[in-house]
Amino acid sequence: MTDSLTIVVFACNWDGLSCVEEAAHAHLSFPASVKVVRVSCLSRIHLGLILGAFQRGADGVMLLGCAPDDCHFDPGGSCVNREFTKARQTLDMLGLGSERVMLVNLVRGDGYGFVAKIQDFMTRFGTAPTLLVDAGTRARTPRVPSFWQLRTDG
Repeated sequence: MTDSLTIVVFACNWDGLSCVEEAAHAHLSFPASVKVVRVSCLSRIHLGLILGAFQRGADGVMLLGCAPDDCHFDPGGSCVNREFTKARQTLDMLGLGSERVMLVNLVRGDGYGFVAKIQDFMTRFGTAPTLLVDAGTRARTPRVPSFWQLRTDG
């Protein structure tokens, strides 16, 4: 059941993404349903992005960042901790469960730690129901402002 779960991983460009790259380099396996999104820093993540992942069909969201006190832009992680807390509270308020979002801080290049955290995170959903999302929402249609669209009416 866990192979069909979709997990979105927002990975910090610095330490977080290096863990994903090291896991791939070491040929460690994790489900293909884990989608990694590179961000410049987890301090740039906000509640809207996290909820947007759920709206687009994610069953869980992992925030993968630098080790504590190693962040290049947000020493101490106050920004990401604030957004993580807001996301957990919002998911609880919506009845989805705060366990669907996870904050992970790993040292640079810890591919084994990343895979272990992914596997742990996915086993949490063994008893949790998969979120039901309208099939039209899962479609990956580009959202382009109307003034960017080409006019074909002449």
